[in-house]
Amino acid sequence: MAENVGSTTPTSDNRKADFEQAMNLTGFGTFNLVLLIVGIFASCAASFETTTMSYILPIAECDLKMTLFDKGILNGATYAGMISSAVIWGYLADTIGRRKVLIYGFLIDAVCVLCSSLSQNFEMLVAFKFLGGFIVNGPGAVLLTYLTEMHGSAHRPRVLMVYGMVMSLATLIMPLLAWAIFPQDWEFVLFNYLIIHPWQIFLAVCSLPSIIGGLGLIALPESPKFLMSQGRNAEALLAFQKIYSINKRTSRNTYPVYIILDKVIIHFIILLYSLGQRTG
Repeated sequence: MAENVGSTTPTSDNRKADFEQAMNLTGFGTFNLVLLIVGIFASCAASFETTTMSYILPIAECDLKMTLFDKGILNGATYAGMISSAVIWGYLADTIGRRKVLIYGFLIDAVCVLCSSLSQNFEMLVAFKFLGGFIVNGPGAVLLTYLTEMHGSAHRPRVLMVYGMVMSLATLIMPLLAWAIFPQDWEFVLFNYLIIHPWQIFLAVCSLPSIIGGLGLIALPESPKFLMSQGRNAEALLAFQKIYSINKRTSRNTYPVYIILDKVIIHFIILLYSLGQRTG
């Protein structure tokens, strides 16, 4: 029994596996590439939310009639929102799931960014930047957990490396967007009321990663690790089967695992086996 549980590939007589074994059996392929692409947009969304103010403060200063104190408040509004929601998101991620936090978080963040791009005064912009920081803090942190839980141990370190590289590249994308948009003479009135300036168009463009990331995550399954932590092993097995079928381009019924075992159960089986060996 111990050999079957500890092996990498379950035998035909006992097709059981823990999380690491089950995830490694799904392989690395199309699903993981799609996940990484969606993750790239999502990570850019988290990075954009915290850095946009650094670019729009000089150009929006006159439009919003901001003082030096106002600019300091605006620059810290996003971080104030992130600090105030730090505990809440950890609880939600461990109760309602990683996927829901990511989807709703990034889509609501996109709404906040779009609303901030329509701001006509300082107070409105501060309010939506605070809300944006409050919202994006959750999916921004959960994204890393989700990415690691959706990869086997063999590929997990590389995924973390790619994630770090993307976060760094996102800081290079921002000045390029600013360089392309700010010099343009794009000023118009929307709905006969909203005056739009280039810096507002810049903010609207910065909402695209949140939109793409949130919509892309709808097509991805919940983290099997989370499902197992909730005792929903049957749903975790379905998630493993979906990943396997996409990566291997075959039927999910060919996935070589039928039963997902919790770590506690595995250790209990090994303990019983060890006791049996000693008494025998």
